[in-house]
Amino acid sequence: MAENPTIETFQDSGLFPPSKESVTLGEVDSEFIHIIDENDPEIHKYVRGGGIVFPHIMVPNNINLEIKELLEDISRSSNEITQNTIIGHLLLMFFEFMFPKTLIDGLKALKLGDLRFLKATKAKLYGTIYIKTRENKYFEKIITALFTIISVFEKILLFSFTIFSSGKKPKSVKKNVNGPIKLISYHPTRSIFAIVPNQCILSKDGKPIGNFIMLYDLSTNEFVSNIFYNLKIGFINGICWKPNGGYTLAANGSHGTCLFRFFPKHNQLQTKNNIISCDLTSFSVKDVYIDSQDGINSDGCIQFNNDGTLLVFGHNYSNTLGNSSSFMTVDVATKQTLAIKRASASLSIFPNKEQLSGISELLFSPDGKYLVTSHYRNNELRLWSTADWSYNVFNLFPGLIMSFNWTPDSKVCFFLVKGCRDIVALVLKKPFPHLDAEIISVCSFESHLSPVIKSGSRLSEREGKSNDFGMMNNYQDDINDFDGAEHIKVGGPISKMVLDPTGNRLVIAFDSETDLINDISLLAVYKVQHESLFKAGRTIDSDTRVLIPLGYIRGPGWDSHSNMNKVKLDLPAPTNILFAPSYEYGSLLLVTWECGKDSPRVGIAIGDQILDMSILARHNIFSGIEGFDALSVFSQDCLNDYMALDKRIWSPVRKIVTEFLVNDDSNARKMLPENGKEALVSMKNAKMHLPAKIGDYTDFYASKEHATNVGIMFRGKDNALNPNWHHLPVGYHGRASSVLVSGTNIKRPCGQSIPKPGEAPVYGPCKKLDFELEMAFFVGKGNNLGEPIDIKNAKDHIFGVVIMNDWSARDIQAWEYVPLGPFLGKSFGTTISPWVVTLEALEPFLTDIPTQTPTPLQYLQSDEKSGYDVNLNVSIKPGNSSEYKTVTESNLKYLYWSFKQQLAHHTVNGCNMRPGDLVGTGTISGSTEESFGSMLELSWSATKQVDVGSGETRTFLNDGDTVKMTGYCQGDGYRVGFGECIGQIVSSSPHY
Repeated sequence: MAENPTIETFQDSGLFPPSKESVTLGEVDSEFIHIIDENDPEIHKYVRGGGIVFPHIMVPNNINLEIKELLEDISRSSNEITQNTIIGHLLLMFFEFMFPKTLIDGLKALKLGDLRFLKATKAKLYGTIYIKTRENKYFEKIITALFTIISVFEKILLFSFTIFSSGKKPKSVKKNVNGPIKLISYHPTRSIFAIVPNQCILSKDGKPIGNFIMLYDLSTNEFVSNIFYNLKIGFINGICWKPNGGYTLAANGSHGTCLFRFFPKHNQLQTKNNIISCDLTSFSVKDVYIDSQDGINSDGCIQFNNDGTLLVFGHNYSNTLGNSSSFMTVDVATKQTLAIKRASASLSIFPNKEQLSGISELLFSPDGKYLVTSHYRNNELRLWSTADWSYNVFNLFPGLIMSFNWTPDSKVCFFLVKGCRDIVALVLKKPFPHLDAEIISVCSFESHLSPVIKSGSRLSEREGKSNDFGMMNNYQDDINDFDGAEHIKVGGPISKMVLDPTGNRLVIAFDSETDLINDISLLAVYKVQHESLFKAGRTIDSDTRVLIPLGYIRGPGWDSHSNMNKVKLDLPAPTNILFAPSYEYGSLLLVTWECGKDSPRVGIAIGDQILDMSILARHNIFSGIEGFDALSVFSQDCLNDYMALDKRIWSPVRKIVTEFLVNDDSNARKMLPENGKEALVSMKNAKMHLPAKIGDYTDFYASKEHATNVGIMFRGKDNALNPNWHHLPVGYHGRASSVLVSGTNIKRPCGQSIPKPGEAPVYGPCKKLDFELEMAFFVGKGNNLGEPIDIKNAKDHIFGVVIMNDWSARDIQAWEYVPLGPFLGKSFGTTISPWVVTLEALEPFLTDIPTQTPTPLQYLQSDEKSGYDVNLNVSIKPGNSSEYKTVTESNLKYLYWSFKQQLAHHTVNGCNMRPGDLVGTGTISGSTEESFGSMLELSWSATKQVDVGSGETRTFLNDGDTVKMTGYCQGDGYRVGFGECIGQIVSSSPHY
């Protein structure tokens, strides 16, 4: 393989990416125009230069599909290998006999993420070797032999991993993209494109059984008002339009291939504003090939030749094709089919470890004389002659071949190698029908730190630290704000590439799976030098530059809530890039983007920043913790998996993170680029989520002062506490579904209440809406049903603590609670702070709980300190005010029953707790009026007015009032905060 030694980078050319606030409109006079909003003056420059602004199209993601006909059950069985099979046990015994115990333990613990990491690392080494092997045939033979041995060992390693894994064997199904669009194809001559959404057709029992197709007419900026499907072919893996075929779309599916023929309404085209459009609501389906086997085809490749007379598609599970790396040709006119079976697999020194087989991609040359195919398993590229289906094989590649792009003269085919940063070309050396060709590396795009094109104000860089690293949460980058950092990282492995029909522009996208730090939302654009392109019979000169850097494209995001046309700043990654086959004004690039919503992930609060734990895990910061799959745990959208672990994992993770944050020279910090700077996200640029998926929620009544106050109000001083209260923590089972993260509005509930004692109940909005200052703990490691948690071990089962506001509808509750306790008066909403402060972080603030008289039963007794000194504050901001007014200050140490006692009592009957279960303390009140934890107590059942600032008073909460709860532990020169627990009351209208 030859290389182009003269490569000019984007930065060398003075080309820098646009800032994250921008979105790219297009190119005018070889300059890309980026704007911030609709008032940006660059819009006028773009339009004056002849640019056309196209809409951002939102694909519906909740389409109600009513399939009238009887749905065929097309579920397929699959053979699975697990360690529970007999052969699994035999192989395990063999390996344990042949290899050291440390190796076997490593194989058992090996995760798929480790294999991907090893593969990515190895690809960089192979990338150098596979160039050199073409230069020396003896070196090639030596390397081939060496890597054949390595390949055998890797196959043993991979097979061992499959055997030792308790999960299912990976199926031969391609991974879906992350956005709403799975596939897209532009019509050859009309301004119409076909879309296959990721949404599936469901059977009557809710199982996905296939995909459907939607059409979008760019001339009218509307979707065609119909959907199109063929359940016989199952899940659609590839689509392409037929040239010179009207409106015929070919689709390759998991169980077959078919042609969709679309018909304009009344069989005629419609003209609107001198633009030809059509209403393609009618269609017919013609099956080309239906597979009767149980296997699932994962080959999505399907293509027509240049004149639409020949259709080619891959199908890697087929009785007809037989060989999993073969394909089928169909003469469109005669309907004759021909299976092109590949000869026996050639040896590759870079075997593909993916569990897919068959053909990854194929593409006809523009003149229809050649076909290139990419093959799984051994990473082959094959060049075929369509005259007699003879071929030439190229197989020394370190990854899967992808993104074929022929030049208009059919003499050069650009392509990519998965996991690599090179743009490679297949150059034909002789005219047709010869298949002599050469593989040449054209250029490489290396990751680098780049300044941005400034647009708009620049905010300060992230700076400062705090030691609130006990606080954990799952968060996602917010779409409302960005800090305009001065530099961003661009580049990484190239994932997609497309060449425009004229051969003038080459666009590349970057891998969103392997680069979490680099800005993969950018597209890079090259100008193709026609005069420097390869000619048949000669190679590239040493001073020739084929690709000239031209600029970057920044994609948009969308508001996921209301205004679908508003450009937001999610920075989603591109999932498909393609040029319109014909466009009279130049080149029209069509890009589909991810849905624009970053997945929530685990983070740790550090001052006004968030430490992204998934980035730390990606760089193997926690690799020294035995048995801990950090990447899997910290890439989840909640903390449940981490909560399910124990102190054996929690403690070393906290220690490593502490070292990372406080020591600039720590080994952990050095493992990340820029000393870990990219792992920090500004808290104002993040959207917070519930820390865990809460399976169950229990609320206790553990404050003696609060219970006494409420008892005096309703039963009198002599009967304030019920006889059981001093003997056990009283609690009730709450509603987990209405636990809300801080910042969520609370709609005033409606229900039954009695206007006055003795009167008939009425229905209407709650008139006595109240807050309750509480804290709550999340259960960590659970217990089995029937096995109580001993109070001595209870602390090991508690993960961490949050602030909680247990909103209460006092009038509804007063009428309904006898005899079973709270119901509708509580279940309308419970707010918790987003950050979980781990119990280990609270160790320095342990204190004694109040003296308990009489002494509790033995299962509730503990000699250890069980209380925590946590200062709590509640403030209210009236709807017409901008300032909060403190109404109460309390402390967790006032709690009579401790966390450990609550958990021990909860499970004493054998009740099983699960990771992520939430347990509330009940309202926390002190002995003075200033420390009462609810409006019920502060106003003493509406007999007193409570000052809420701005000259206003309350007995209970009004619509528009915002309640904010905060908490902190004060150490010697430092403070551990809990974040904020905020909710605003909004009005509601009775439904009846």
